Amino acid sequence: LAGALVFKANQLSGGTDLGSGVLQEKALIAAIVGAVVIHLVLHLALLRWAISAFATDVDRSESTATYEDTAKLFPATYFSVNPVHCLRSKYGINQKEEEQFYSPLRQPPGAAK
Repeated sequence: LAGALVFKANQLSGGTDLGSGVLQEKALIAAIVGAVVIHLVLHLALLRWAISAFATDVDRSESTATYEDTAKLFPATYFSVNPVHCLRSKYGINQKEEEQFYSPLRQPPGAAK
């Protein structure tokens, strides 16, 4: 995007003729490449900062919980909130047991109000 912005700004800086911008040929290419490189460096620096700011260090090596036990406590799993997976399991496509769709907005059948 930064390269396109430089190209368009150069195009608008000239007259009405196509290619009449202030920067020409090698200078224009250098400006576009420079803008792309600066944009890339800033983007990667921002990503690195965001990852380090929001990352958590949780040691799960001592955990004895299984996926099945955790799924009973927290019904919102990858499989139960994925409507395509639930439909595939409902109609017997690559699934032996039907997965019930989970939504925090809907109460499961038989739950107290």
